[in-house]
Amino acid sequence: MSTDVLMEKWQPVLDHSDLDAIEHRDRKAVTAQVLENTEIALREEAGMLSESSLSGASFGGAWSGAGDNTTLNDTGRAGYDPIIISLVRRAMPQMMAFDLCGVQPMTAPTGLIFALRARYQDHNTSRDGAEAFYNEVFPNFSGTAFGANDPATHAANADRAGSTTNPFDPSRASNLAETANISGLATEDGTAVNQAPVNNPFTQPGTAGQGVMADNFDMNYDRSAGNRDTAVRGDANYDGSGTTGYGMTTRQGEGDNFREMSFTIERTAVEARTRALKSEYTMELVQDLKAVHGLDAEAELANILSTEILAEINREVIRTVITQGKWGAEGLTNNGEFDLMTDAQGRWSVERQKGLMLQLEKEANKIAFETRRGKGNILLCSANVASALTMAGLLDYTSGLQDNLNVDVTSGTFAGTLNGRMKVYVDPYATAGDYALVGYKGNNQMDAGMFYCPYVPLQMVRAVAQETFQPKIGFKTRYGMVSNPFAEGEYKDRADNHMGLAAVNSNTYYRKFRITNL
Repeated sequence: MSTDVLMEKWQPVLDHSDLDAIEHRDRKAVTAQVLENTEIALREEAGMLSESSLSGASFGGAWSGAGDNTTLNDTGRAGYDPIIISLVRRAMPQMMAFDLCGVQPMTAPTGLIFALRARYQDHNTSRDGAEAFYNEVFPNFSGTAFGANDPATHAANADRAGSTTNPFDPSRASNLAETANISGLATEDGTAVNQAPVNNPFTQPGTAGQGVMADNFDMNYDRSAGNRDTAVRGDANYDGSGTTGYGMTTRQGEGDNFREMSFTIERTAVEARTRALKSEYTMELVQDLKAVHGLDAEAELANILSTEILAEINREVIRTVITQGKWGAEGLTNNGEFDLMTDAQGRWSVERQKGLMLQLEKEANKIAFETRRGKGNILLCSANVASALTMAGLLDYTSGLQDNLNVDVTSGTFAGTLNGRMKVYVDPYATAGDYALVGYKGNNQMDAGMFYCPYVPLQMVRAVAQETFQPKIGFKTRYGMVSNPFAEGEYKDRADNHMGLAAVNSNTYYRKFRITNL
């Protein structure tokens, strides 16, 4: 069933006047799909009952219609519980997964996520070349003939530490600050050389020992026969083009020097997992609680169980995002830690807090460099960090804050918008220390570093104890959680997929760092 049809079917529930409106269309579409999954699950379980339906029985429970007594539809089957539908409608749009990661509902207990990667193709088609469009493109890939030591076409799964099996790590291509020589390279005639980053346009001719190479071993170097051993830096045959890239000569273009590109399709499996809670109570409790306090014992217990399950999923989302995120704050006094006293270099607190805002922007830029999807646009942080950002805006007339942040861990997790672009969420349980996590989430639910995949969000069942005849209730939910196949960058090994999740400290869509001396 299409999304539009589902939204039309569930419109009375989605747009109910007693519930908060769902502003975003994608949230409304996901909620509609989850409501449909819930109805299907309830209908299937009701169909498995072998007893005949009793029109006058007072079942109540998950199969009841409106009110306490069971109502029969046109097929003679008991209807589903509207309380469950109401719980799903109220809870789903409030999940933090909508804010920190993508939400893609499952229509079956298992599913696959596919990713297409463009690659530079090796002349040996049994090997996958380096990924294209991930880092800076090789500026002369289409302009030169194939060479055995061509960095672009070495196997992606080979050693990336500078060995001769893979003499170039594409992730270093755009790192202009990295001037250390890469050892272990060899020219085609076997001569060992050292090399700085290949695509660094700031590499200047010079002598070895100054962070540059005596032999310009790079993709722009003409290694055709006759020039291979003579066209070295300083030689008359060396054209001095550095690493800018250039096309082939007419003579070369008239040949068969067509470079190749290809793609690979990779998949990640997602499997629905289960959470379950139950509660037992007595008929005496129901009677006394109703008489003394005017409360429905079953309704209160159902609220507790469903709230606990949803809260646990929210915490799982937060903890998983934090665990997967890459360490930021690189190159500071302590890697992975931003010290406001030593790293911000401010004269007073507000200037140091401005330094913190700059660090957040740098992490957002780093996410854009590594994912090629966009700058980081969400911030998850401790309450103290959000308060510091608030004070920096309140005490300065040139505040970068669009709105004053509402920092209250007891009222909600969304605090406001930073710099008119970055949404700020407060971790209400961050008491061990202050931290910040910058992440990226696109305009649709498919553009994120991690996906929450609800299957059957809430399922309520009732039972009666065999010996005591006292009532019991239980809740179950089924969902999956999986990382974006591109989350770990170019060299993700899907043979070790951590149940579909990225490895610890490897998800390029999120960057985290500790904050001290706040």
